[in-house]
Amino acid sequence: WRTALLTGDQDAGVEPSRSYTCAVNVNGADQVINGITFKGESGLSGKGWEITSGFQSKHASQQSTVNGQVGDMLSDGMRFGGNPQKIKLTGLTIGKKYVFTLYSQAWGTETTREALITNSDSLRHITVNQNTYTSSANDGILVECTYFAGSTTTEFTIKPTSAATWHLYAFSNYEISSLLTLSPNGQLTTHK
Repeated sequence: WRTALLTGDQDAGVEPSRSYTCAVNVNGADQVINGITFKGESGLSGKGWEITSGFQSKHASQQSTVNGQVGDMLSDGMRFGGNPQKIKLTGLTIGKKYVFTLYSQAWGTETTREALITNSDSLRHITVNQNTYTSSANDGILVECTYFAGSTTTEFTIKPTSAATWHLYAFSNYEISSLLTLSPNGQLTTHK
């Protein structure tokens, strides 16, 4: 798990050479960032993903101070509501390594909007304050989780721990080429 300050397209980690299982602009329009189209989705599911809990309310986003196309995406729309909030990723290859990324911005005037974020294929977790950069020159935050798929699906749970809810702006998931693979029966294979 890692978090980072998101200031523009160059900090978004979006690369056209990567194999994306999904790239989603929540409640917004299609947005191209570094050659990858983040599909504007107003529903609760799409190719490679499904919202299984929470995120039932749509909302127009406030203007983001993040530069570039990623800033336009963060200013486009969002979903919120519900505790816990869950996103299931589908169509994964067992044993493959992936990176799931949330793209977000500060919202509102409160200084704390914390949530515990977990993944069904990871023993670790992270607590993230979505409003870390509120009232700052840059309000963008990026959260990444690297994981190995234990099945063809994995689920991310966002459980708000402060009074406020978590706002879902955009997310993506891509496969990492690996020199190693792990089969369902636990056999580790090297490809070099």
